[in-house]
Amino acid sequence: MARYPFYHFLLGALLLLCAQFAAASVFYNGALEVTLDKQIYNVGEPLTGRLEATNFESIGFYDAEVVLELVSGTSGPLSYPTQFSEDGRIFFESKVDAPMLAGQKKSIPFSIQLPDDLVSGAYSIHAYFRTARAPIAGIAHIFASPKTAEFTVNGTSAGKFPQLGILRTKTVFAGYTGPVGTPVNPGDAIPAEVYVKNYSGSALNGATVWAGLCMWDDTECGSYLSEGSAKADFLAGTETMAKLTLRAPDLPGAYAIRIEVRDADNRVVSLYRNRAIVLGATARIKKLDISGTALSDGKPSTISMLLGASPDHYTKPDFSDFDVRVWVEAGAKVFEKAEHIDSLPFSEVERDLSFTFIPTKAADTFRVCASVEKAGKEMDSYCFNVRPLGIENVVGAQTGRIEVGTSYSGSDGRLSLSICGFDSFGRPESLDIGVLLLTASGEKALSDSFGAGNCYGQSIGIDSGKHLLIVDDFRNRSQYSKELDFAFKAPASCSAIGAIVCGQGEQCSGEGTLAPNGEACCIGSCSPAKGSVSEAQDSGAGQESGAPILPGIGILAAAGAAILILALLWLAWKAMAGRGRSEGERGAEGEDYG
Repeated sequence: MARYPFYHFLLGALLLLCAQFAAASVFYNGALEVTLDKQIYNVGEPLTGRLEATNFESIGFYDAEVVLELVSGTSGPLSYPTQFSEDGRIFFESKVDAPMLAGQKKSIPFSIQLPDDLVSGAYSIHAYFRTARAPIAGIAHIFASPKTAEFTVNGTSAGKFPQLGILRTKTVFAGYTGPVGTPVNPGDAIPAEVYVKNYSGSALNGATVWAGLCMWDDTECGSYLSEGSAKADFLAGTETMAKLTLRAPDLPGAYAIRIEVRDADNRVVSLYRNRAIVLGATARIKKLDISGTALSDGKPSTISMLLGASPDHYTKPDFSDFDVRVWVEAGAKVFEKAEHIDSLPFSEVERDLSFTFIPTKAADTFRVCASVEKAGKEMDSYCFNVRPLGIENVVGAQTGRIEVGTSYSGSDGRLSLSICGFDSFGRPESLDIGVLLLTASGEKALSDSFGAGNCYGQSIGIDSGKHLLIVDDFRNRSQYSKELDFAFKAPASCSAIGAIVCGQGEQCSGEGTLAPNGEACCIGSCSPAKGSVSEAQDSGAGQESGAPILPGIGILAAAGAAILILALLWLAWKAMAGRGRSEGERGAEGEDYG
């Protein structure tokens, strides 16, 4: 039966959030926007548009790319965590190369041929910006916060494109739904049950349900370490379950699982993902960068690496006694160095490494590589190529800045943003910014807008809690990011404002006030109220045992009794006046005439 490991989803979201704000973040700073040339397309027509990509880093993105996915339905429904909804079906994916120099902005055209048998209706394109090892902040993959654009396809509603969809709420790998990272031991089988629904009114026979496993990210897989498939026929309007099995690799690490449904013509008609964590200790090269765009003979260059601890967040193992090796090739090796690491604790999460060297030759085309090795076994490796890139639209030193102000009103649940631009002399400067507000883990965009003018203001309705604000400063090629924590706070009580609450029968001997939550507070001390039982007890504390104690209410009773006696005396006097002197004298002797 399918299990929903919500604990592991929360842990993954927390790790993603921590990475957003780590000193050496696993994310790069950059921005992406996707626009379409028009909003209505015909079946069989190319879907055309442009990608506006920006690199805010001081190093180049030499292996950057944009992943494009076509999704049935509008842009809103498909978001992380995907295993809780069936809305939005991915039926196409492609990649666009986007290498960029430091501080560069590029406009990249794209064209995707729409199937000529596509069903008419609403669709959206989802775009993700990443390098081979690290995503761009705010645009991470696994269905988290893509940039989107919606479009409509005109054609015949009798389109024959298969309306098959992998059911995310039911599909399980080793008993888990969703891309949460199923824990498995090295070499173990990974059984899967892939549920697929045929949303059309026609049967589809001869389809294939396929899954493949590869290291870390399936969009970067040149080959798969394990594959499984099953043939299936799909009746109209029904669900079908296909069983298949993958095999976990021997090396510990995080592995991507790509799931596809292909029709009889081998077209991908539905795409989904899962993940597997092979338990055990290892290390992962999360980032690898080099300073400059070319090697100069006799001039120092620096290779920077972000080394990640084991992704096994189940057993949390430390990794010890291993080597990190880096090298540079320009025809032949022009640099190579190994560094031994005694221990990389799981709790350290990530470690920065740096290697400075002087090349033995000059080159503007070369290859940078790194590997992690233990006892002669390669645990991880990664290379990228550096080549000359066009220098158009590259900004050098930052010439200005932005100032960002935030405030949150808990009463109406609105976040107010104020962003102003200034030049290097502190004078007002026109803005060219993108403003992105995400949920804390970055899985969903709550607001995505652009701003201009000297100052830009925005009011956004959000729930209390943690959020991530990213402001892209396109003028200065920089990015501002900040974690916003608007946790729900109940109105302050007396204790919160340094006051106390007097109990029953007590009165405030200091200053009385009201707390924000409506409590009656005392600034000072509490003492027994006048006439209270406790006051009377205090006043009679020196009396002998059994001595009468007059409570506060007794004072009122005594006063009432005195008034009653006076009234009776007055009535008695009136009576005596009517009976004569002799009776008055008798009454004066105390006889009762009641």
